[in-house]
Amino acid sequence: VTAERAFLAAYGGGCNVPAACFVQVDGAELVGVAVAESASGQLQRVEARADLRGEAAIELGRFLAQRVRSSHDD
Repeated sequence: VTAERAFLAAYGGGCNVPAACFVQVDGAELVGVAVAESASGQLQRVEARADLRGEAAIELGRFLAQRVRSSHDD
């Protein structure tokens, strides 16, 4: 939940924004997937992994938000 909240905070999302993030633990890693709709209506999907340590969940959420935003520019 921490990573998902960090994603929404970094992305600027809320209940009215077409964006989502799901993160789960896989062994010693966090695995995250984020999806958001671009201004043109295309869905952008990104995935990332992070080690389970300290602030990793927050960092992963922010990283996913950054990646989704940058994929809108491609």
